[in-house]
Amino acid sequence: MPPLTYANYLDLERLLTLQNPRSSSHEHDEMLFIIIHQTYELWFKQLLHEFEKIKRDFSAGDLFGA
Repeated sequence: MPPLTYANYLDLERLLTLQNPRSSSHEHDEMLFIIIHQTYELWFKQLLHEFEKIKRDFSAGDLFGA
């Protein structure tokens, strides 16, 4: 198993290939649009992750943990 690095922990090789502009004229700002909106989606995923923990904590009566 290769040593753990920042790049392989975050799977940067794959992550950085996920920005695929679709316009035929390759608009300069399209890359920015894609990256901003992918980032929003990642923040939404994090919010859902946090809400699930809060839900579990409330269900267990752990108001301090929530």
